[in-house]
Amino acid sequence: MPADPFHLISTPVPLLPNLGLRVKVGLSGEDPGGLRHRGVGFAVWITLYSPNGARVKRWKAADLPAGERLLLDLTAATSEHSFEEPHLAVVHRVPVGVEEGDFDMYRTMVQLERPGRGSGSVIYETPPHFNAKPGKGSFFSFSNQVVTGPGTTTFLALLHYSVNPGYAHSAKRRLILYNANGTLSAVDDGTVAPFSVGLVDLSALGAKGEGLRQRSAVVCSPDASLIPLFINLDEKLGGVSVEHTHPPFTYLGMPAPSAGKVRQGAIAHYLAVRA
Repeated sequence: MPADPFHLISTPVPLLPNLGLRVKVGLSGEDPGGLRHRGVGFAVWITLYSPNGARVKRWKAADLPAGERLLLDLTAATSEHSFEEPHLAVVHRVPVGVEEGDFDMYRTMVQLERPGRGSGSVIYETPPHFNAKPGKGSFFSFSNQVVTGPGTTTFLALLHYSVNPGYAHSAKRRLILYNANGTLSAVDDGTVAPFSVGLVDLSALGAKGEGLRQRSAVVCSPDASLIPLFINLDEKLGGVSVEHTHPPFTYLGMPAPSAGKVRQGAIAHYLAVRA
């Protein structure tokens, strides 16, 4: 069965009004490798979800001609709904006149901006069958960029999205923080509702220390694929940084079955950690 044209190139994006962040997305109308789908343009659509994961609406936001680029202010495009809590929007590039094909690596730039101050950005993509079957996915990631201290905060945003509109599976997740010397700082368990953003203030977990502290985070889910964004905010400088982290085995060129076994083994190990 061909993929849904709305999910050939779709990117779930967190909207975080509670953090005072403006969100923009950068989209390209050409193959990053320069060889596929020459002359193909795109219709840009947005699907918006409420903070509890209910679909609000889907609408066409712009046209993206072949070979051109677009910077879309997602906060402005969705402002009529005035949600105050974290919520999810999905940006779709729907190929004009093409119903299927290989659109791998057509990534989206996501920029988080503190108006009048700093901004940070990251690029990522989602495959066309992301979380298509409830309970069949899993997730493992980590970062050593958890920085906390006076005026400095790190948040973790977990995006729970599916290309299946009937998907209703909540994802269990575990978050573990380690101190710079390798000792355990905190273990935090929770769930992320479908089509929602699970936002965790990492500065609120574990023992409080004096001055700036650097910690590492491990995060996993045994039953769904999630998209992690680590967001650092600095109040004094107004800076923003955002990181989308993959586990190291992603870059080792492993066959999919082998990588899956490594991921499942890592998840089982960290689920067994006790505070």
